Amino acid sequence: MNGGTVKQALPLPTVPTTWTIAGVGDFNFDGRTDILWRNSDGTLAVWLMDGNTVKDSEGIGTVTADRKVAGVGDFDGDGKADILWRQDAGAVALWLMNGSSSGRRQFRAPV
Repeated sequence: MNGGTVKQALPLPTVPTTWTIAGVGDFNFDGRTDILWRNSDGTLAVWLMDGNTVKDSEGIGTVTADRKVAGVGDFDGDGKADILWRQDAGAVALWLMNGSSSGRRQFRAPV
């Protein structure tokens, strides 16, 4: 993009419709935005991007259907994107990510 104008449209690999984009962020601290995917069966994967090219695709686990990505951001200040979750019942969790692996996967009720 160049402001509100499309500078160039670049194709990416075709993805089955069972996968949806759950968020974007820099998961591997390379200064480039990566793509967080979620399959309808709960499987999660990250496309580590190199500009407009998928550099690597890594599975990062599975979650139940009642858990939704509420946001992606660098919550612990390490330069790597983390995942904020919300469960349908109201519990929340923060996965502090280190690339494609998570250090903490605990759901807690809202305070």
